[in-house]
Amino acid sequence: MLQHKFGINAEVQQARQKLPTLSVEQLEYLAEALLDFTEGQEITRWPGGQ
Repeated sequence: MLQHKFGINAEVQQARQKLPTLSVEQLEYLAEALLDFTEGQEITRWPGGQ
C-alpha cells in the first residue's frame, strides 16, 4: 500500500523495513493513518512508526 500510494523513495523503504516489527495494534493504526497521508514523508512522522 505504501509503495502504491507514494512510489518508491527512502521514506517508504525505511517504513517497509519496520513493518515486521510492529504489533497488530500498531499495524491497524498505521493502516487507518495511511488513508489520511498525502505524502511519503508523513510515514516518518507517524508516532507508531518511530
